[in-house]
Amino acid sequence: MHLQGTDPLEDFASNWISHRARGLKDNSVESYERALTVHIAPRLGSRKIGTFTASTVDNFVGDMMLDDVGSAARRR
Repeated sequence: MHLQGTDPLEDFASNWISHRARGLKDNSVESYERALTVHIAPRLGSRKIGTFTASTVDNFVGDMMLDDVGSAARRR
C-alpha cells in the first residue's frame, strides 16, 4: 500500500482496512468499516491525505463530541 498525499482519506482507509483484515477478527474489521462509513467518510472522506493537520483531527473529534458520538467510536 503506497500513500499519496493526493489520495482521498476514504480510499486510503478502505485500502488500509482490507490490508489489515488479514490479521484481524471479523468483528474488528466490521467495526472499522462501520466507523469509516458512519463517522469518518461523511466528515472527512473526500479530503486529501496531504491536507491533514493536527487542527483537522482536533476539529473532527470535537465535531463528533458535539454530535454525541460515544468515546469508543472516537477512539477508532
